[in-house]
Amino acid sequence: MSTTLDIDELERAINKLLAHAKEVAGSKVEIEKDYYWEVPSRCLYDLELTPEALGRELTMGSLIDDWQSTQSMLKGDSEPVALLLLKVAPLLCYLAGTVQEGQPPRREKS
Repeated sequence: MSTTLDIDELERAINKLLAHAKEVAGSKVEIEKDYYWEVPSRCLYDLELTPEALGRELTMGSLIDDWQSTQSMLKGDSEPVALLLLKVAPLLCYLAGTVQEGQPPRREKS
């Protein structure tokens, strides 16, 4: 089975979800847990791998590093290459978990 991913629709969906996240959690969310397990792309969709075999493939990622890479791209210090989507994805996962937990809105300090 094959489906086409429409990047324009995906962009609209992400923008809508980010607007919702801002309503729930405010425009800034603290990164309270930095490290996460990262599954290499080559293993991510290989359902033949058992959890035991996958354990040898896991590496650690850092949300803070991911955020710094994203900020670097926004400042123009690095190019917006597709590989940076792998840095943004864990940030979106963290944000989803934060919003899902019903964290009270964080007010920005003046």
